[in-house]
Amino acid sequence: MDDAGNVTVEPDKPVYWKNTQTADVTAWYPAERSSVDFMFQSRNGLTYVLRGIGTGNHQSPVTLQFKHQLAKVRVVAKGKAQVRNMEMVNLPGVCYIEEGIITGQSLPINRILMPRVEREGIDTYWEANVGPGVEIQWFSLDGMTFALNTPVTTQAGALHTITWTVNSAGTQSIRLSTDSIGNNGTEQSQ
Repeated sequence: MDDAGNVTVEPDKPVYWKNTQTADVTAWYPAERSSVDFMFQSRNGLTYVLRGIGTGNHQSPVTLQFKHQLAKVRVVAKGKAQVRNMEMVNLPGVCYIEEGIITGQSLPINRILMPRVEREGIDTYWEANVGPGVEIQWFSLDGMTFALNTPVTTQAGALHTITWTVNSAGTQSIRLSTDSIGNNGTEQSQ
């Protein structure tokens, strides 16, 4: 890939045009008919399905515009509690693909563990790719399951960002200039 994001592909076998007419060219990744498993993204990295279409002829290179066929879900945790693990609950764990097209999905499974992403200058967040048209309703944060107020239906090629405010039970805000913590851990005003 060059600095502009262009990729030049050299085929294993020579590819020849059937004639001199302009034609559509389609490419996809993964190349083989297969399935994509969402369960191990926290261990193996995010999974991708791409499909690109371009038009060209025998005299010039063909430029393919690749599009993501999966949806990315990103969860940002704000608040005072430290979140160690984030999982999506009750979603299909496998997508079936052929020629870069999602042809089906497995029945919902228990949990998809989301990899934690830490980027300098950006909040810590969790993300995973899932199939399109999936309704996300439930998440598990450190083993506790919570429902979204409004479910999210995923779309191919879209980034769905969900922000949670997570505080520990009994967390209180205090004003250090005028408040102190008593012996039993409760706030006392001065």
